[in-house]
Amino acid sequence: MTSLVPHLPHNARRRPSRSSQTDDRLPRPSSPNLSPAPTPIRPPPLPRLTPPASHLGEKPGRSFGDGGGEGPALGTRLERTPTRRSCNFGGSLTEEDEAEDVAWSYPEGGRGWWVVLGCFLYAGANMGWGLVWGVFQTNFAATVFPKTPESTLTLIGGLAAFSSTSTSFVAGRLGDRYGYKRMIIVANIFTFIAFLLSSFCTKLWQVFVCQGFLVGTGLGLSMPLYMALPSQWFLKKRGLATGIAVSGASFFGGIDTIVLRLLIVQVGYKHTLLIYTFILSTIWTCAWFLLKVRTPPRKREKAGEEDEVSRPWLPEGCWSNPTFYSLMGCIFIATFGFLTPFYYITSYTKDEIPELATSTTLKVTIPLLVMNLSGAVGRVLAGLVADQLGPVNIFTASLFFAGLVQLVMWQFAHTYNVIIGFSVLYGFVASIWMSLLPVVVAQLFGVDDLATLTGFAVLVNSPGQFVGSTIAGSIRTAAGGRWEPMIIFSGGMTVVGSFFMLYARFKGEKKIWAAY
Repeated sequence: MTSLVPHLPHNARRRPSRSSQTDDRLPRPSSPNLSPAPTPIRPPPLPRLTPPASHLGEKPGRSFGDGGGEGPALGTRLERTPTRRSCNFGGSLTEEDEAEDVAWSYPEGGRGWWVVLGCFLYAGANMGWGLVWGVFQTNFAATVFPKTPESTLTLIGGLAAFSSTSTSFVAGRLGDRYGYKRMIIVANIFTFIAFLLSSFCTKLWQVFVCQGFLVGTGLGLSMPLYMALPSQWFLKKRGLATGIAVSGASFFGGIDTIVLRLLIVQVGYKHTLLIYTFILSTIWTCAWFLLKVRTPPRKREKAGEEDEVSRPWLPEGCWSNPTFYSLMGCIFIATFGFLTPFYYITSYTKDEIPELATSTTLKVTIPLLVMNLSGAVGRVLAGLVADQLGPVNIFTASLFFAGLVQLVMWQFAHTYNVIIGFSVLYGFVASIWMSLLPVVVAQLFGVDDLATLTGFAVLVNSPGQFVGSTIAGSIRTAAGGRWEPMIIFSGGMTVVGSFFMLYARFKGEKKIWAAY
């Protein structure tokens, strides 16, 4: 026999009918009535959507539509639970991350271009210093420390690069936690003091400490922060914006090559450092006011929450992600040959063109000048092309061709014109990868914790920047002063490093000619 009782869900609490209960909340009739009052017809009560936690063994917190779970009571405010962003696997953002990134619109211009200008000035003042070290190295070898091997003097620039890159990871993490602009102004003050101390150094060990370690540390405290800022303002034009920002290093490097060369000849390197220090402080002040930080949606968490305090230094999942190792292995190996031409091109020109060895003209520094200026052009154009062909593609190609140009052109450059041609080509292709580094990180892992991951990527190239050029100089010394073995080592390391990037490239996009 079919039951007339309607079927109720198994987890809905059954209540006795209200008509069979005495409802004390209803007022009693004030006057007696002998005829029975009609019973009002009421709709059956709806099952409760928020039963107690003990009901049928259910636990609170389950979502609607999961087969008998619970949801929030009416009027309850829904809040998003803070989650930690982890390195994604497979080289692409998850659907949830992509949806949030789309919802968080990028200005693609406006105030963002002023931010790019500020980053351009910072890159020129800070990163440009590493590209003009060859001017100081040549002066130290000729006048200040003539009895010191040039491979030893190269260690000063290598120590500055190592301190800068090794500090960047810590600075990027602190910037993500305490604010970009706070860390940048701390870096400015620290670097200003370090440059002032460098101008009073008279002994080689003092130069190592001040001009090498302290200056490099100060420059590294801000590097990942201004490199990451354009990615917060641009998505479709991210490569172009980042390329323009980081091109300041090559642009200022070219100008500084001329200015520092003239100042050293006229007033000496100590007064040159004093003048240069106050020029930098002026640039830093102007650039700092142009910067503005935008916080990605996944990082807008309440201040003081345990999730933010206890989060690891690297996003979860990085150490088990093969794409992470592919990128870091590429950077680690390739940078052993990256800076060698910048450090040795002036000395190479003097060896190949003997009449320039004792010349005080700017002709001997022209190769380094054009190498830096062509790098500025390359970084801007590469950023524009990367938006069309993909940052990972351009990043990998730049490292491969940077090594190839050394192998097939530098060791055969025996005339001044060929040296200039090599400087133009190498500067153009070799400077691209560093400008695209934050763009590649954003492409592979997203913009969350971008400064932290960019800082770690910069940290990975610190061993190569520290001892890469020194190893190259030692190879040349062991070869009796011949340049060819050193060039083969430098170009070979850069080419081999580019091969490590192929896994990340084809893991994220298997089609050869696809933009990625």
